[in-house]
Amino acid sequence: MFRLILPAMLVLASSPFPAVAQGAQRDAHVAYRDLDLATPAGVTELDRRIKRAIKAMCPADDSAELARKAIVKRCHRVLTAAVAGQRAQAIASAARSGPVVAAR
Repeated sequence: MFRLILPAMLVLASSPFPAVAQGAQRDAHVAYRDLDLATPAGVTELDRRIKRAIKAMCPADDSAELARKAIVKRCHRVLTAAVAGQRAQAIASAARSGPVVAAR
């Protein structure tokens, strides 16, 4: 599983929106055991799950304030970069192990 830890708090700690920083989710787990990461469909689903977890960790982008929009964008960018290595490792591991065949 991926574990997104602390980067959201680092991004939001300097936020001019204290309530946003206090209410931030600290980590998220993205399950991928059920995905075949050796296929494009599996990788696409993994990316969708990662984006959904990041969206849950970052503040909502529902404000017209430019400062808040910048914080949200930065949060997404930082967290995406934070999990990039784990994502690549999971995909590489799936490629090395080959396809999974279910036994009866």
